[in-house]
Amino acid sequence: MRMANKRSAKVYSPGEMEALRKNPNVYEVQEHRLLLTLEFRQQIYEEWVREPKRATVRRMLERNGVAYGAYQLQEADRDCQF
Repeated sequence: MRMANKRSAKVYSPGEMEALRKNPNVYEVQEHRLLLTLEFRQQIYEEWVREPKRATVRRMLERNGVAYGAYQLQEADRDCQF
């Protein structure tokens, strides 16, 4: 079994948090945490079912105004188990 690489948590600046709060796909943003709406998470999952790759998730995030770096996927999520 492959172990996840530990990364330090993303720290959002006040400007990043303000921009993310305006995004309709973001449920909540705090300095160290970003939560997406259930509806958007379902859309990501539906796209992933069609093409089960991390790039699919990354593309959906970026297309909808959530920078991939802002929503870090851990190595353990490589199989995208939702």
